[in-house]
Amino acid sequence: MFDNIGTKIKKLALVTFWVGVVASAFLGLSLLIWSAERGGGFWLVGLIIVAVGCLISWIGCFALYGY
Repeated sequence: MFDNIGTKIKKLALVTFWVGVVASAFLGLSLLIWSAERGGGFWLVGLIIVAVGCLISWIGCFALYGY
């Protein structure tokens, strides 16, 4: 369990990053699609969610990857 713990933590950081990217992309794209169907002005919010969600996921993994 504690053998080669550095590699396991780095893999966990990588998985956490990709889960965050996929989740923010899914949420942002679903908001873009919803906005296009309804004719609303939420397309910009969808793009912001994708961009900021990916950025937060990337920054959030720094502490975990640093171990």
